[in-house]
Amino acid sequence: MKHCCEHMRDHCDDSRVQIFFWPIFREYYIALRGNQAKQRILYCPWCATKLPTSVRDQYYELLDDDALENPPEEFCSEAWWKNRNL
Repeated sequence: MKHCCEHMRDHCDDSRVQIFFWPIFREYYIALRGNQAKQRILYCPWCATKLPTSVRDQYYELLDDDALENPPEEFCSEAWWKNRNL
């Protein structure tokens, strides 16, 4: 994943820092309470770049309840939104 700046890349790669990129939904978040909760971030804390638009709504629109229980392999990574040019 190409991040918006070197600082974001370094912090996402550092296991001591609780900032993550969730590729399935194309979201950045800060882990809270030992990763039991997540706070989505919309702008980079270092360079203030607006982060990518989430594709969470599209994910749930494409999968019915049965598919959510056992999603097709494509939906287990960022492949599903990349294949649809979202």
